[in-house]
Amino acid sequence: MALFNWDAVQHEATDDPWEFTAAGKTWRVPHIKDLKVGQQMSADSGHLAEVMRDVAEVQGKNGEWRKAGVLAQRMILNAHADQVGVLVAAWLAHAGMVPGESPASSH
Repeated sequence: MALFNWDAVQHEATDDPWEFTAAGKTWRVPHIKDLKVGQQMSADSGHLAEVMRDVAEVQGKNGEWRKAGVLAQRMILNAHADQVGVLVAAWLAHAGMVPGESPASSH
């Protein structure tokens, strides 16, 4: 019997971007389901740095959001693999998912 995941439904319904802090800055990335298919595949294939370069935003001192670009890519490339794994797990948790789980999964 499949267990219904209400948390996933709530996160999928809002599509809120995920915000986190790192290197003394506040970052924002889109909801997982808002990534393009190629970006989702790249993230799943371990190419998170490239995905972050394309989608991450960083908050400026005045509260404005701007594309992080290479700054986000460097943040990932300079992190340890286990730190990147924790980041991905938290991003997925924001979307109501766990690593290795497809959005189409019933559990």
